Amino acid sequence: MVIAAFFMSNITVSKRMGLPIAGLLVSFAVWQYLDGFYNKPGIYGMGAGAIALVLGFAIAEKSGAGWKPGAVLMWLGNISFSIYILHTTVGLALTRVLKNTPLADHLGIGYVVFLIVVVLLLSTLPHALIEQRLSTALSQFITARITRKQPNNAQDGVATAA
Repeated sequence: MVIAAFFMSNITVSKRMGLPIAGLLVSFAVWQYLDGFYNKPGIYGMGAGAIALVLGFAIAEKSGAGWKPGAVLMWLGNISFSIYILHTTVGLALTRVLKNTPLADHLGIGYVVFLIVVVLLLSTLPHALIEQRLSTALSQFITARITRKQPNNAQDGVATAA
């Protein structure tokens, strides 16, 4: 939430400071994923690298250096609930299936990248098919209910001469 508030604010970061800081944060995230240290779930595990990566992207865009990862960040934000719901199930299921194949010896960093891409692709489906459609339908339903309840000016109970 803090990173999102920073990203959506009018705060700017100088190119001179922003790009080196963004580079350090992104490189920390890449280092963590490639080296596998703190390779456990949670904020003190892989969450630290994920936070560093997103914060690095936000700082890079706010520095005005012409690098605009904002569209990617907005897309990730849009599908974030689907990612949250699917990532553990997809990761466990795919790992369980692959552990019984000759690929079991090749579940390194390449597999992690593959798994991330699979989760991102699969997360777009419930977002597009459920979240967006449900949101649109609910919005239309509420608008229709509000519109129906508004009194018609010609018939608001004003007495007319007979």
